[in-house]
Amino acid sequence: MKPSLFKTAAVALFCVLVSFHGMTWADDGRHGYDGPLIKLDGKKHSFTSRVICNFTPNQGNNQGGALYGNYIFMGNSRNSTILIYDISTGKQVGTMECPVVLHHNTMAFGIEGNGQFPYLYCSEWDGQHRICAFSITKDGDKWGMKLVQTIYTNNVSAARMGKGNLDFAIDEDNDRLILIAYTKVDGSDHVGNNSQYSIVRRMPQIADGATVNISDDDITETFTLDVTEFRQDCLYNNGKLFITAGVPGWGLDRSLLYVVNLEKHCYDNIIDLKQVDSDEPETLELYDGGFLYIPIHGAAYKLTF
Repeated sequence: MKPSLFKTAAVALFCVLVSFHGMTWADDGRHGYDGPLIKLDGKKHSFTSRVICNFTPNQGNNQGGALYGNYIFMGNSRNSTILIYDISTGKQVGTMECPVVLHHNTMAFGIEGNGQFPYLYCSEWDGQHRICAFSITKDGDKWGMKLVQTIYTNNVSAARMGKGNLDFAIDEDNDRLILIAYTKVDGSDHVGNNSQYSIVRRMPQIADGATVNISDDDITETFTLDVTEFRQDCLYNNGKLFITAGVPGWGLDRSLLYVVNLEKHCYDNIIDLKQVDSDEPETLELYDGGFLYIPIHGAAYKLTF
């Protein structure tokens, strides 16, 4: 089933990397940014942020998350536990033990589902080139997750996809899987490195089997962009990828939102998220006409462009 929440190489030299500095006009949650206008509501060249809730209790380090209705499913970097919160209250309503993935770097609900929830897809920050799909169930207060498919990318050549840590986004509009991997694997991912974007012609279906192996033949296009921070979460919307990146206090000490134009193969914007929160950026989801943004600790924000 398709939840409405989720519906929504060289190029010409004028497609240039834009400045990432933003201007904060006041301490009231209004922020400026440079580059082309992000047209989520078609208004002005700024965005607002407001705290939706503070998670209680806040356990571990938030990593990738996925939103369905009022439920936000939060992975973390310390153990295999998925924490489930009601985003309307910030209260924890359940937990699940993930049978495979430990450090949940990217999470997203997919196109198909089990009748209760769409299948939940996860990638991990450990160099394993795989994306795991899980069936989520809820019986009263009891939550469960079961591995139903593993998508491997080991058979994709280095020319078609980078070999560093793997992230992904699901293009539900066009039934495609977008893979993002670093081209360097020597530990220098955060400084002057490249991210390689590979478009898979069709999102694998659960009926394809418990194991799916992506090959070069499945990749329709590949392009590379420079990135200077660790990627965090990835989200597709309306022909663009929105990627949170950075580890404040380490490396280049930045917290950024990259906006990737998939048609032109360039950055439309690089926005300073430190205007919103000084902590490490993590989850980004579509929410109530804007974005749900969750850093590594504490509060959840709504960003309205």
